[in-house]
Amino acid sequence: MVYDKLVILDLSGTLIHKYDYNRNATKPKSTLIYNKEFYQLIHLKNGRKITPCYGLVDFIESLMSKYRVAIWSSTTDYNTNPIIKSIFPKHIIERFLFIWHREFTELDPDYGKEGYEHIQKYDTIKPIDNIKASPIINYSRKWDRHNMIIIDDSPDKLRFNPPENNIVVPTYMLSEFDEKQTVIDLEYLNYLEELIDDRFELLTQN
Repeated sequence: MVYDKLVILDLSGTLIHKYDYNRNATKPKSTLIYNKEFYQLIHLKNGRKITPCYGLVDFIESLMSKYRVAIWSSTTDYNTNPIIKSIFPKHIIERFLFIWHREFTELDPDYGKEGYEHIQKYDTIKPIDNIKASPIINYSRKWDRHNMIIIDDSPDKLRFNPPENNIVVPTYMLSEFDEKQTVIDLEYLNYLEELIDDRFELLTQN
């Protein structure tokens, strides 16, 4: 099978719930998480805690059966790699086309400008043209705006890309860790996969 389309996925807020350091932050009431019946509470070595979306591995495997898949996180390499290793099995990690982190983003050029007061000095953007221009990722000049889709929960990070290449999702946040939440998560991932399929169909028509 020829994989001629590329899906680039964000991590935090798109596929995983990342807990705030704030002790007063909202925490799930259910204790099911501790026996791992439905969810995993993963403690990273850097002190962070994360919980992946229910059904995440199956979702990635389904995408990989049709497309090339990559990860592009705006967190540092120090944070990204432990997250990847904790939520994905080795055979999935080996199949990612690339795993990019903060080093491959760019500082938001609108910081300090009138009308962009919400942009912080540390905020970054993810231009998909960086993928197209990469001599490592795109050595065969295969990837361009006609066969790439990037997914993130931050519209600001994607706003310099053509709109048709972006899928902006609501920030993924968990309030419960029970069976009811798993149904919500699976519906979210199924809907996201349908959006990806439909968007690629649209891109191929242009």
